Amino acid sequence: MKKSRILVGFLAVALFVVPSSVYPWGSAVHAYIASHLKPGNANVVYGSLAPDMFNYAFELGALKDIMYQQFHTYPELLWGVAGTFNQKSLAYGFMNHKEDDQTAHYNGIVFGRGEGYVIAKAKVLDEYLAGKFPKYAELRSLAPQVSLEVAHNLIENSIDVLIRRVDPLVGLKLMRAATVRDSVFPSMIVNVWGGADPSLPAVIPMVESAFKTLMFNYGGLFATNNEAQIIDTLSAQMAGFAPVFLPPGFELSYETAFAIAKAGTIKGMEICRGTSLIEITLTIMQARQHLSGYRLN
Repeated sequence: MKKSRILVGFLAVALFVVPSSVYPWGSAVHAYIASHLKPGNANVVYGSLAPDMFNYAFELGALKDIMYQQFHTYPELLWGVAGTFNQKSLAYGFMNHKEDDQTAHYNGIVFGRGEGYVIAKAKVLDEYLAGKFPKYAELRSLAPQVSLEVAHNLIENSIDVLIRRVDPLVGLKLMRAATVRDSVFPSMIVNVWGGADPSLPAVIPMVESAFKTLMFNYGGLFATNNEAQIIDTLSAQMAGFAPVFLPPGFELSYETAFAIAKAGTIKGMEICRGTSLIEITLTIMQARQHLSGYRLN
């Protein structure tokens, strides 16, 4: 119990100091897909975002990765504790996140078959950035999986920006989802996964609360800024988080990291323009079919 109290106390401090400009990647796409699956249902939208809630809980170490794996591998477990319409809506969205990620990360429907649409496009961007920035080429040579992960995140940023062109209200949908999500949601997560570690009954509500704030802020970024401002803000975030991703001993100035992130986001939009919406539209159709057995009422 002492270990749990220490962990919860450290997490509370860590979440308090997380800057409001820290945003999850790819959330606009998840919100867009969810809003087409169940139009007007903000709980479905929030549920589709929520499996990423532990993405920034770096201070949890291995527990962060365990929860990420559980949420992304066994999301249907949440359906088992859902009773009301709102609870089923949250669980439906939670399961849909896996459908979205299947297309993006593992097996594209038209583009990126056998590897995922985002992964296929990230490889193209990775090659481009290595040819444009010597420091990125150095990173790619030293740690190719790290550079590919950077390109992966930049591609997700790029597609989020492209989605805003298709749906200018996607930022407001994110804000509404974070505002009205049913208050029972953290308890649902605890009921399913709280037994995995003694600290989780206290940690899960704190992580979820911080994530809800991030979702509201991310929606606000897309709702109140023009495209150039969004790209600059997302690039600044990537540059600020560079030390988390870079291998120990690899030095990269903020200015160079920002230049790489901005160029990568803009190039990623070019790489994905004309194909990302096709893949997303087909993902909506596929998710609707795969989740047809789960009824909200």
